[in-house]
Parts: sequence; structure tokens; C-alpha cells
Amino acid sequence: MPEGSDLVLGHEEAPTLAELVALHRQWLGLPAARVVSLPAALAAPVGLLADIAGRLGWRSPLRSTALSVMAGGVSAAGATLAPGPFLSARQSLFANPSGVQDLWFARLYLLKPLLIVGLSLFWLLSGLIPLFTFDAAREHFLRFLPHGSATMLTLLTCLADIALGIAVLIRPFSRRALLGMLALTVAYLAAASLIEPALWADPLGPLVKVLPSLLATLAALAILDER
Repeated sequence: MPEGSDLVLGHEEAPTLAELVALHRQWLGLPAARVVSLPAALAAPVGLLADIAGRLGWRSPLRSTALSVMAGGVSAAGATLAPGPFLSARQSLFANPSGVQDLWFARLYLLKPLLIVGLSLFWLLSGLIPLFTFDAAREHFLRFLPHGSATMLTLLTCLADIALGIAVLIRPFSRRALLGMLALTVAYLAAASLIEPALWADPLGPLVKVLPSLLATLAALAILDER
């Protein structure tokens, strides 16, 4: 090839997105799934949310630009191919058999944004709801603190919860936010156990229900980094 040539590094085959998804499912050992084609109007909000996530530092594969590229397809047809041979998508995948880590990653990948958003909403609501029922929330602290200290502590805990709920959505701060959630949750559980241990036996389980949030936070930490 002469110098300065524009060459395409790709195989002649041009599988569709649906075919690639089916191929990856087969590679992972999963059964075939029904393909549902969505109109562009339904895909646009997904791209918008992914663009917002990108501005917050998250590497989303569903940004509007990526969706436009996938809609148009990627093909080497009509281009000058570099000297091969190149492997097709099927050949590349099946030359490297999948392991349990590949299956786990495929299943956890879509859960990752749900975990982050779910934890954000959990902490935002846990901070905002007491602000709207401030007197009732402060009542718990008035049992062992003077009025001024109880007011300040209630306000600080609400603001801390809200801050963590916002910070976890911003990728550069997400790890520290998750660690802060773990620390604050343990502190809340320890304080409640010392001050109002009867809450462990409460029929509504206000303390018992906190334990799954600890596990969700640990799971989010485990899959937070991609490399």
C-alpha cells in the first residue's frame, strides 16, 4: 500500500446490532432472546439521559452520538481494506471462550446505573423527608439533647444525607460518596442501637431495613471501577 493511504481495519461482514447481541448471548451461553425494535422517539430520551450521565463523568455506551452510529450501522463496504486477514465478530468471540466473569459482567452492567441512582434517591429522600417533618424528626434527639443541639444535629444529618445523595451521581466523587454512605450508615446504626435499641424489634423494622442498603452500597463499590 502507498504511503498516506486511508485503510479500514475491519472484516467484510457487517452484522446488525440485533445480530451482535444474539451473537454475544450465544457466546455467553445464554438462550436466544426476542428482539424488539423501538422507534427513534423512544430511544431519544435514553440518549438524553446518557448524555447527562456523560457530563457527570460516567462512561455510558448509550449516548446520542453512539445511538446515531448504531442506527446507521458500521460497515467497511466500499472502503479500501487493510491487508488481512481479519477475524469476523463471531470468529473473534469464539476464539476466546467466555468465562464466568464475562457472564457476571454482562448481568451486572445494567444493574450498575440502577444501583447508583437507587442509592442516590434513597439518601436524598432520607434527607429531604425529615426536613419536611422537622419537628417529628427532631423529637428523637430531644430525648437526650437540649433543644438547640437537637435542632442542629437533625439539620446536619439531613444535609449530610442530601450531600451524599447528590455526590454519588458525580463520577469523580462517587467512590468517596459510597464510602461516606457506609460510614454514616454504620454510625446511624451504632447510635440507634445505643440510644433506642428497641427499634431493632420495631414491627416496621426501621433499623433492619437499613442492612440491605449496606449490601447495595458494597455491591456498587465492587463494580464501580471499569479497569
